[in-house]
Amino acid sequence: MLLKLMRRKFGQTPDWVTEKVKAASHDLLGTWSENVLFANSVDEVFTDRQ
Repeated sequence: MLLKLMRRKFGQTPDWVTEKVKAASHDLLGTWSENVLFANSVDEVFTDRQ
């Protein structure tokens, strides 16, 4: 779902994004899924927003 949301928001994502998402834990995916709502770039999805 996260990859789908990222593609919808940012367009085609690089291969490294797919690899990173597929290797992530459930908790990290949850964090990134929240981040995608406010991110202005793919890189911002993966930042720590605590």
